[in-house]
Amino acid sequence: MKMGGKKLSAALPARVLKCSSWCKNTLLYSRRWVCFASLMCFVSYVRADVVNSCETDDVPPFAKLFQTMEVKSLLEFGMGKGTRYFLDHCKEVTSVEILAPEGSDQRYQECVHFFGHLKRWKPILYRGSAHLGFASRCALFFHKDAALYDSHYVLELKKLCDGLFQERRYEAAFVDSSISYQADLVLELFDRADIIVAHEMNRGAKAYGWDKISAPSNYVKIPFVDGMGTTVWVRKEKKEVIEALGGVLKREKKGLRVFFPNIHGSLTYSFGRALEYLGHTLVLPGDSLAPPSSKKLRKAGKKKKEHKIRYGSYGNERFKALLSNVEIIEKEQFFSHPPDIIFINCPEVEKDVIRMRDHLASLGRAQGVKLAFHSGNNQMAYHSKNVRNLLQSDAKTASLFSEVRPFVVHWIPWFDFERYAFQGCSDEPLLASYLKHHYSIAFPKGKQLFEEFSAHQKKELPDLILENFSGLGSEEVLKVMRRSAATLHIKDTEGIGYTILESLAAGRPVFLKRSFSQGSRMMNWCIEGKTAFFFDTIEELTEKVQHFFADAAFRHEVQQNCAQIVRWIIDNEKQARVLDAFLQNLK
Repeated sequence: MKMGGKKLSAALPARVLKCSSWCKNTLLYSRRWVCFASLMCFVSYVRADVVNSCETDDVPPFAKLFQTMEVKSLLEFGMGKGTRYFLDHCKEVTSVEILAPEGSDQRYQECVHFFGHLKRWKPILYRGSAHLGFASRCALFFHKDAALYDSHYVLELKKLCDGLFQERRYEAAFVDSSISYQADLVLELFDRADIIVAHEMNRGAKAYGWDKISAPSNYVKIPFVDGMGTTVWVRKEKKEVIEALGGVLKREKKGLRVFFPNIHGSLTYSFGRALEYLGHTLVLPGDSLAPPSSKKLRKAGKKKKEHKIRYGSYGNERFKALLSNVEIIEKEQFFSHPPDIIFINCPEVEKDVIRMRDHLASLGRAQGVKLAFHSGNNQMAYHSKNVRNLLQSDAKTASLFSEVRPFVVHWIPWFDFERYAFQGCSDEPLLASYLKHHYSIAFPKGKQLFEEFSAHQKKELPDLILENFSGLGSEEVLKVMRRSAATLHIKDTEGIGYTILESLAAGRPVFLKRSFSQGSRMMNWCIEGKTAFFFDTIEELTEKVQHFFADAAFRHEVQQNCAQIVRWIIDNEKQARVLDAFLQNLK
């Protein structure tokens, strides 16, 4: 619903311009009557054009909506031709025009000229920062998700939405602005508005980022494919609206039993905690089901290289103590009473789990059992023939399977903010790292860079304590984090970055190599100057570390920001409902 970048006179049909001219000549040039006549012509133009224009082919869904319920308040992102339509059908309309710093406000001024006299209309012109401009260019010119390179703009949109919804409650929200972060706005609107509508879903998927929208399970998605495409998301409580729009309210499966190999303690707990919130059961492999340890394999004379499996039954009792929804399953139980969903969560376990699934099928007990994959690290190399359902926590794995087009949902694991509570700032000159054991087996670039900085630091920053810890238990890590002032994380590649999240939640910013980090999921919460500091060279790292430790007021501000921002970004309950939407709709 846009007027485009043209002047209003250029956008109007000749018959409308002629009508306006006639009014002007016959009414003795009365400005009052000219404006009124022009407005009437414009309204007629809009109402005629609203039926025929591809820019307004979102009207049919709205027509059904307005026939079904009275919309008292509507929030519109991107004003234009449809604004008049909304004003005709809603008691109150708030229209927000979001502009990059260099963007033209012509469309805003035109709408204010024609609709500004209406008391039930509230126009808002929001001129964003340079970060919004970067996000637009990143998407439009490079077809990249800007949030994986600089998430400042996401914080800006969050703040904007917080302000809008603090003022009033909006029953419906419409996203049709000319900006390229419509998907980010839609994600922000979940759990704020009961009805969310987005336009132009059939085009510009890469520029607008539509594929990163993963709706929580308390919404029903209703697509309208005609024209440029419109999608409506409706809260499940609005049953009458869902039915009127042609949506289907599926019966939810309760108490699902979900098998999840324990390959990473923090991930297993996060997954189990989300399942607990949803009322589902976390099924962990018992001793008879877990593969033998690498130590046993070596004793048996088998090559370690061929057996990299690291999951097992260790930690099961701990998970049972922490969570109320844990089931430990042994081999006999697995094949006699299989789980509802079987997860593969790293390439090392894929072969074993597929073999178990195939054996279930040979017994005739695989009917109804769904297979799903999870990716937490970048580009997890699963076999594409097996991947039909992918729960993606990193930012890159789904791109490997574009040809097979699996069902993909983007999910941020449940994070234990209570455990990593912010307990105050730290002035101790300790920069901690937790990658020593990783450097011994992988990440050679990170290891070399760390060693270079360590040698450089002894000369340039002799008062700084730089310590690289290895294999610490979770309690020890937490103690070190709270004692340190910041974290140094130089890893060749990273997906979610659990250690990074733990550090930020505890109020300890992270220093990161820019080229290792950009394009990864952790960039959603690693934000320059807010929660993180990026560097390209040892000299840049030294300069930023020196400034951080020299300025106590700045250091304390950043430490406090870390704890606040990461909690602002990650909504555990909403993400749990995103997980539920995945589990309920598996292929």
